[in-house]
Amino acid sequence: MNELLEIKESFTKNGYCQIPINLINPDFYKFIVEYLKCTEQNNLKNLFNTFRFDSNKFETMFKNDKNNHLETNTEKERLYSLYDDKDISQIWFWNNNWPDITKYLNLDDKLLKNIIESGLNDILKFLYDLEDGVELSHKELQLTYYNKDCRFVPHTDGPQTGILCSMILYLNENYNRDNGGLLVFNDELITPELGICAIMDLTKHDIKHGVTKVVDGPGRFAILSFPKIKTTI
Repeated sequence: MNELLEIKESFTKNGYCQIPINLINPDFYKFIVEYLKCTEQNNLKNLFNTFRFDSNKFETMFKNDKNNHLETNTEKERLYSLYDDKDISQIWFWNNNWPDITKYLNLDDKLLKNIIESGLNDILKFLYDLEDGVELSHKELQLTYYNKDCRFVPHTDGPQTGILCSMILYLNENYNRDNGGLLVFNDELITPELGICAIMDLTKHDIKHGVTKVVDGPGRFAILSFPKIKTTI
C-alpha cells in the first residue's frame, strides 16, 4: 500500500506516473497476461493495418482495406524512405476495431473491451479519488504498435478540455530498452513493460511527452485511452 500511496502522491504533484496494474487489480493483470501478452514469437502485429505518418512536408493516415499488416508495413517503409529521418515527427500503428480484435483473440465480442475499461477505471478512481457512481468513457480506446523506425517526437499539447488523462497500458514481456520505443515524460524515460500503465494528467498539466525511435526488436505493443467523465444534460 505504501508503494501505491507514493505513486499517487507523485501523480498529484507531477501530473504523471507509472503504476503496476497488479497493485490495483490482480485479476485484471492476470487477464492481460493471458490474452494480450506480447513476446518476440507471439504478438499482435497482424492486427495492425492502419498507421499515422507525419513529417514537416507530408501527413497521412493510411489504412489497408485488405487488413493485411505486411502490405501496410511495406507502405510505411516506402514512405519512410522518402523523407529525412530528422523531418519525421510521428509514425505508429493503431487498431480501434474491437469486434475484429476480439474475433482475432477468440473472445466474446464485448468481453475484452469491457474488462479493459473496467480495469482502467479502477486506476482512475484511485488516482483521482472518484466516487463509485462516477461514469467514465473510453471512446478512443485502441491498441497501438510501434515497430522499427516508429516514433513520436516529444512535444506538449497543453491541458485538454473534457479529457482526464492519457493512459498507456504496456503489453510487452521482458522489453529491451536498447530497442528504443521508450515513453518520454518530461526528462524521464519509461520502459514499456508488461502490466505497467503510464498515466499523464490532461486536466491541468502540460507535460512534454513522446516515444523514442524504435531501432530494433519485435516492436512496442500497448493499449491507449483518453478517458472522459460522462456528463448528463
